[in-house]
Amino acid sequence: MHRKKHLLLILLPVLATLIVFIAVNAADYRRYRYIMNLDKHLTPADFEAMVQSVKDANVKLTKGVNSNRKMLSGPEIPTVFGKIGAKTLLIFAERHAGGSVHTGALTYLYARGPDSDIFANPTDASLWINTTENHEKVGLNQNFSGSPKSQTLWVANPAIEEQANPPNRILALWGGRGNPAWTVTQDAIIYSTSGTTIKQQITTFQSDAIKGAIDMISPQSRGKRFYDRNIMDGAEIAIWFSPDGRDSPDDIIVNNSWCPELEPLLKMLSKFAPHPEELPTKKMMVREFARLVSELEKEELGYDPSEKYVGDYQVESIEKWRAYPPLQTDWWIVWPKLFLEKPKVVLEVPPGLK
Repeated sequence: MHRKKHLLLILLPVLATLIVFIAVNAADYRRYRYIMNLDKHLTPADFEAMVQSVKDANVKLTKGVNSNRKMLSGPEIPTVFGKIGAKTLLIFAERHAGGSVHTGALTYLYARGPDSDIFANPTDASLWINTTENHEKVGLNQNFSGSPKSQTLWVANPAIEEQANPPNRILALWGGRGNPAWTVTQDAIIYSTSGTTIKQQITTFQSDAIKGAIDMISPQSRGKRFYDRNIMDGAEIAIWFSPDGRDSPDDIIVNNSWCPELEPLLKMLSKFAPHPEELPTKKMMVREFARLVSELEKEELGYDPSEKYVGDYQVESIEKWRAYPPLQTDWWIVWPKLFLEKPKVVLEVPPGLK
């Protein structure tokens, strides 16, 4: 009798822990399913209300300044975002030459690990909003399956979206100040940024010249990411070679580094593309984008990461870089949220500064 009682006393806490664990995982699974089906849970009116609330909040940010940003939390967050469980909302506004204003917002919907600091522990799902005077767009970024994916949930003007994302592309290039993109088709180059789209026709000769520059990129550089291991401050070039602009085995990504084999292609684009002055250059990628670093961060690291150690570049496959640990299986979600934490990004100290 005593043995049964002791066994019961041991089993009860174990059973209670198991029940709590299953309940927490079930809640997490429900959250995952909700995030992955936001376009079904939210109506066009919901998306319009989100966009309008962001535009209203950002009007104050642009008064007397060219750009500004603010993190909202608690009661500061517009009530329309309560439906998706937003705990914080980063809003930003930029005033461009000529007076046009680009506004946007970002809210983090799910992050792996117990660390709530999204900069140390990157988010696994986030909702973003971009608005300009002639275009409004809402989308979802997520990497639940192991690779980053971006999905457009709602656009105010589908015609503008279709114009900026044509089928049968030769390539799509993203990168530079203001996150512009250039899409090359057989007969045109389309420049787009912040809702602005410019289409410039090209001749067969110009199209063939661009294809020739692409052919000069060796197989050793295709499907690779070039990066400076000492710093990552947002300077990025991404080139997609697929007809629809999705990921392909030949894509090339450059972070705070340079790939010399891209120079013939960028030279051709600078001759024929709209706004060639915004195309990324080696100088821009390795020198001008060094981020500002606080005195506290310098003290913690023991050196100033903005003093770039130029030339210590690394190369790895894009697939390896994109291979986040997947959370999804065919029949269940194995959530490590309670126990595992994503490794924090630590900048390596360049030689001579240790």
